[in-house]
Amino acid sequence: MKAAKILVGILAIAFVFSFAGMTFAADEAAPGEVMITGVIENVDGAMIVDGNKLVGDVDAGLVGKKVEVTGTVAEVDGVKVLTVTAIKAVE
Repeated sequence: MKAAKILVGILAIAFVFSFAGMTFAADEAAPGEVMITGVIENVDGAMIVDGNKLVGDVDAGLVGKKVEVTGTVAEVDGVKVLTVTAIKAVE
């Protein structure tokens, strides 16, 4: 259950960042992959990443930590979907 919450949070982060105009570190990721970096905060039970409120549960172990999420992006029915291949805390 905890892993599912983390995955939902990561996917939500990836979705918001993909539409927020954030630049992906493509030079550090393998071809066809993207890397997203952000800090997870918890404000009144809501997950906040760089000012964007996300839907999903917050994993207490990741709150306040900067994380790198690597994954592949595909468009499904007009919606960008990120399949996470790796996540790690960078602080």
